[in-house]
This record gives sequence, structure tokens and C-alpha cells, in this order.
Amino acid sequence: MAKYQQLVKSIIEDIKDNSLVANTKLPSLRQLAKQHEVSISTAVNCYQELESQGWIIAKSKQGFFVRSMDMGVAQPEFKQFNSYPTSPRRNKTPYRANNGVLGVSCMPIDSETIAELDRCFIRTLKRYSLKINRYPDPIGEQRLRKAISRHFCAKGFPIEHSHLVITQGAMSAINTALEIIAKPGDTIAISSPCFSGYMDLLVNLQLKVIEIPSNQNGIDLKQLEHHLQQGNIQAGLFSTTFMNPQGITLSVEQKQKLAKLSAQYKTPIIEDDVYVELSHDKTMPLPAKYYDKDGYIIWCGSISKSLSASYRLGWCLSGRYFSEFSNYYSASSRGVSQQIQDAITEYFNTGLYDKYIKRQCSNLSNNMYQYRHYLNHHLPNIIKISDPNGGMTLWIEIKNHNAEVFSQLVNDHQLDIREGSLFSSLPIYDNYIRINIGYPIDQAQEQLDLLIKLIKVSQRA
Repeated sequence: MAKYQQLVKSIIEDIKDNSLVANTKLPSLRQLAKQHEVSISTAVNCYQELESQGWIIAKSKQGFFVRSMDMGVAQPEFKQFNSYPTSPRRNKTPYRANNGVLGVSCMPIDSETIAELDRCFIRTLKRYSLKINRYPDPIGEQRLRKAISRHFCAKGFPIEHSHLVITQGAMSAINTALEIIAKPGDTIAISSPCFSGYMDLLVNLQLKVIEIPSNQNGIDLKQLEHHLQQGNIQAGLFSTTFMNPQGITLSVEQKQKLAKLSAQYKTPIIEDDVYVELSHDKTMPLPAKYYDKDGYIIWCGSISKSLSASYRLGWCLSGRYFSEFSNYYSASSRGVSQQIQDAITEYFNTGLYDKYIKRQCSNLSNNMYQYRHYLNHHLPNIIKISDPNGGMTLWIEIKNHNAEVFSQLVNDHQLDIREGSLFSSLPIYDNYIRINIGYPIDQAQEQLDLLIKLIKVSQRA
């Protein structure tokens, strides 16, 4: 056993037997190294491992602290029902010019990362200045497709770069996939609740939905298979890893079953995997696409959540639909900005993207604990909070919730959150809300306090 692993084991034992209690400040890296006569790198590895396992948290400019297990936080109920065809509802959330920290699921980019990205853009501008007046490859620059392929291969998910199409974000890929596999009036299976952005997209394409209930393992695959058997659905659209809004991940067994069902019933399934790399323990789960041997799963991803939404860069592995997908996308979009593709290629190839992801996974893990602890402390016995292993959203169930009064208060105070009714075509999530946890809690303190106040006021109404 490596020296850092011995230290990890010793500290975990101290936490378990209460020698180290919650919120205790731990020795600095230099102090730890001196106490145990080890190198600074060994001390760093020790704390990084404890942090990734959830035993400690790092607080900016304060040091490392023992993390409370916070086992008293109840989790939201999974709504169970018999699914049936419905019409999606358009998102009615008011547009806010400056999105609040609790609204859109996103993370801030630190100044170090911005500087790294700037340097990537400068280097690629010099290198590719002769190409600046030509159109980009309509299915994506080969260097970027190869970089993405190498990146995911290193994570245990082998991808052939020639099968990838670069898109303007994941939603662009999902839209294209729906255009080629469905026609107006068709019915699409989605999870319940699901990402609210699907609703707008499905309304625009004049598609119907059948919502499949979620459960602790993912989704109710028995109901999905029933509708496949009956021919009630023409395609599926699911987020499978750290799914928005609940943060749950389909189990390996469920992902294997989803791939099997798509092949058995020859029904395309679009897999939206924008959160797949944002695991709080830094280990990326394999997507359902990994188990797809017949090409019926259309896998879509992007850097919108992991790096930056403003670059509008995503990708699609469309399986047996590659020719249709690439031809349709080429004709409708004419490709993605050459400069952005080249800069992101540089960011991948220098290893900076992978390092950034690891930092952000640790940040999200700390944020998740701090947000859950803070909300539960101020709203005990009033709310139930999801406990995700990845992603950047919390799904909150509110007891005795007056949704109408709360909605009015939210609008009056310009509080940017997402109310539960946005995540379904069914009237069953009115007493739920979703918040973003991408920002450090100190940056969200004012908005969290306002949210707590509005929940309490609406309960008394």
C-alpha cells in the first residue's frame, strides 16, 4: 500500500471513531507532511483522495475540513404513475438578461482557466491564419474529432473519430436527431421529470410525449418496454447520467437494458450525456451507448456544462443513423466555427481540459454538500433534497407548498430558479423546485437566503 493510501486509511479511521469530528480543520499540507515525515506530493495525494471519497472538503483560503456526512437530509419522493401520451408544454420561465446563480445550470470559470483558453485561441490563430477565410468541415474538423476520441478512449469509452459529428452544442445534436428519426405527430418517450429544455424543443417539432416515471435506479423500464411492445412510441430521449433535474444516474444494468430494448424493438434512443464527466468522485460512468452493439442509440454531448456554454460546441455519435445525421446537419448548419474548434482542440490536446474537469468535479462535490447542509439547516422538516453523485443541480421537494403564491413571489423578487412544473407535461411536480449548485455557496448566499425566505412566506400564505 502506497504511503498516501496508508495516511488516507488512518484519517478515515479517525473520522469513523469520532477522533476527528465534523467541521474539524485538518493540518495544512506542509504540517501533514512534516508530522508524518512524507513529501508534500504524498500529502497532496492523501487530501485529494480523501476529498474525492467525500471525507473532507477544501475551503478556499481556509484549508481542509472534515466533512459532515449529513445523513439526516431526506430525499424527494419519486412520483409513480401509469404513463400515457400527452402534449409537451412550452417553458414559460421569464427571460432574465442576467441569469441568477441558482437558475441556469452552469459553473463559473476561474481566471486561470480563462487565461489558458485565451492562450489556446492565440496559438491556434497564428497556426491556422491561412484557413481563416474558408468554411469549416461541415461534420467537424478532424483534429477535434480525434482529440475527443482520444479523450473518451482514455476514460474507458472507445469512440471512432470518423463516426463523430461536431455540432453547435448538445441541443443542436438532439434537434437534428429528432428531425431525422421522427415526424410531426410522433410520440417520444422521455423521463419524468425531464430537462425543461426538451419541452420547448418537442413543442417546436410538433411531437407528443409519453413520460416514463423515474425511480432510484433510473427510470421504469417495464413501462418503457410496454409502450415499445404496443408501438406507442417512435423514439426515446433520455439523459442517463446525473440527469437534470434529479441528478440520478441509470444503473449499469439499466443502461444495458436500455441498449437491448432499443435494438430489440428497432427504436432509436437519443442519449443526452452533457453531465457525464461531472462525477463528484471524478470517475466517469459509462453511457448506455457503450453497450449499444446495433447502433440504435444516438449519443449526444458537449462542453456546455463541463466548460462553457458560450462556445456552442458539442458532438454526436449517431450509430446506424450517421449518414442521415451528417447529411442533414451539414445541409442545415454548415458546420461550427473553425476558430472555436481549433482552440478547443488545443485545450484537449494539452491536457488542460482533463485537469480542469478534475478541479470542477471536486468543486461540485463541495458545493453539493454545502448547499444541502445550508438549506436543510434553515428549512428543517420543510424540504427534501436530492443527493446526486454528479452534475450541478439539486431537486427539492417542499412540504405543504403553495405553488401559486410561491411563483408570484419568485417573479416579484426576480429570483432565478426553476419551478417543478417546468419539468413535466403532467401536473405532479408543483411542489418541487430545481436549483443550480455550480457556484461556490458564498456567491449564492444572498439568493439562497431569499429562496429560504420565500419558501417560508409561501407556506404561511
